[in-house]
Amino acid sequence: MKIIRLTQKHLKDFIDLYIEFFRELRNKQGWSFCVEEYVQDAKRYFRRGDIIFLALEGEKATGFIRLSSREGCFWIEEIYVKPEFRR
Repeated sequence: MKIIRLTQKHLKDFIDLYIEFFRELRNKQGWSFCVEEYVQDAKRYFRRGDIIFLALEGEKATGFIRLSSREGCFWIEEIYVKPEFRR
């Protein structure tokens, strides 16, 4: 397993994981889910410079963590691991 900081090369991997994360979360909450909304959010977070790390198993993206910076502190906004890689 390798951890990398997100670059343009792996942006699609992050977007796919971000959608998967919110699909799982919203299904558990019973909320509606709009894929395009999360695609745009993921792209916006990358463009604004949020710190995003991807976990890769070989070339397969298996998880991510997204941090933002506010008020001089870093905040973990989301953390996600694909179900088959948990534990």
